[in-house]
Amino acid sequence: MKKNNILTIVFITVLSIVPLAAFAQESLNPLIEKSAPVQWLKVDRVRSTDTLVLDNGQKVQLIGLNAIDVPQRKDVKRNSYNIIIEEVDPVATLEEQGMDFVNSLLTGEKVRIELDAQTRNDDGIMLAYVFLEDGTFVNEKILSEGYAAFKTIPPNTKYEDVLRRAYQQARSEKRGIHGE
Repeated sequence: MKKNNILTIVFITVLSIVPLAAFAQESLNPLIEKSAPVQWLKVDRVRSTDTLVLDNGQKVQLIGLNAIDVPQRKDVKRNSYNIIIEEVDPVATLEEQGMDFVNSLLTGEKVRIELDAQTRNDDGIMLAYVFLEDGTFVNEKILSEGYAAFKTIPPNTKYEDVLRRAYQQARSEKRGIHGE
């Protein structure tokens, strides 16, 4: 009988030492293995300046960013033979510039995903910090170029200071959405 009591005490002690949140986070996110040193995932496409889709279909929303609007599709003009008439517009909107920048930065690239305290938003989309193979912190890069607004939502505050500085730098240099 004493042996069972000792095992119960040891088991309860272990449970109190190991945070249950670690178990919950791993089970919520089977895409990311905690034991693997680095897991690289390929970006299939960009949905907005703060949301991307991985090649396995998983949507990822970048923590700390509030995206600018997605560019609106323009009406396509066609001639009498139903061939599209290309209109050249020398001025790209800020939304188009932002999407072009994020597309060129991420589409087809391998990325490392890092989670924070809250792993999913209300729509079930993964919330993450994203890093390129060369070490570029994507969330910070988009903010520093002025293609998103800074938005922090506790408890996801791990890189809040870094992201805030990137946003303030873009504002002071009048980049992207902060331009005149």
